[in-house]
Amino acid sequence: MELRINNISKRYGKQYALKDFTVSLNDGIYGLLGPNGAGKTTLINTILGIIKQDEGSIELDGKDVRKLGSHYYNLVGYLPQYPQFYKNFTCREFMEYMCTLKDVPKSQISNRINELLDLVNLSDSTAKRVGAFSGGMRQRLGIAQALVNDPKILILDEPTAGLDPKERIRFRNIISKLLKERIVILSTHIVSDVEYIAKEVIMIDRGSLVKKGTLKELTEQIADKVWEIHTDDTTANLLMELYSIGNVLATEQGYCLKIVSEKCPASGAVHVVANLDDVFLHYFGKEET
Repeated sequence: MELRINNISKRYGKQYALKDFTVSLNDGIYGLLGPNGAGKTTLINTILGIIKQDEGSIELDGKDVRKLGSHYYNLVGYLPQYPQFYKNFTCREFMEYMCTLKDVPKSQISNRINELLDLVNLSDSTAKRVGAFSGGMRQRLGIAQALVNDPKILILDEPTAGLDPKERIRFRNIISKLLKERIVILSTHIVSDVEYIAKEVIMIDRGSLVKKGTLKELTEQIADKVWEIHTDDTTANLLMELYSIGNVLATEQGYCLKIVSEKCPASGAVHVVANLDDVFLHYFGKEET
């Protein structure tokens, strides 16, 4: 299966939310990565058909999704950034409601709910009211409802925002189980959410495609732009004002800084191995002066 986004643009007045955005997706997990306001949610809403692009097209296996109509939307599952639930529903009641909305055959509803709640580790909470769920439990329920129709395209918008580290790890583990014959788009500005599970990373800023590639490809492209330096307090403070800093570690002698820079930031700096945080800083960090 191929989902192709062809030169789509979306304007609000004179401002572009998306501009000539083109990308092709096949089965696997894609991290949609960019700073806040980069255009991630606009892109997602366009793929979902919530808003219409001004220019360009979106095609599934070579067919315009607008012409596919309900057939296309039946293949899509979606977890919004701020999912809303009926708080007085129990977990099972909510899932039964979603199954009905998505036309799951009545004879399959019970088994489908059991299967999904087991996947997201909510099997012991079926009788609990959703209003009493923690943030992590609500996000896991959100994944379950997005999977009700066994979607071939699963879109997750900032799914781990506000979750503690344990729940974020749990969430990533759940997503990793959904690879088979499915396109998963994970939109986030949290780099670690995609670093370990994404097949490819799509980087977007100001509505335009910045880069697309595997973690290996992206880190290799900036291999000569990541530095480490051990220095004193005064120099460390100066470097932090001038450059994009990936990490700061206090030592007995001063500080150890990881810096992303096109040029050597200071005498004594040496190259170190790049990671996805460094890639993010390279494309979206401060401009050097």
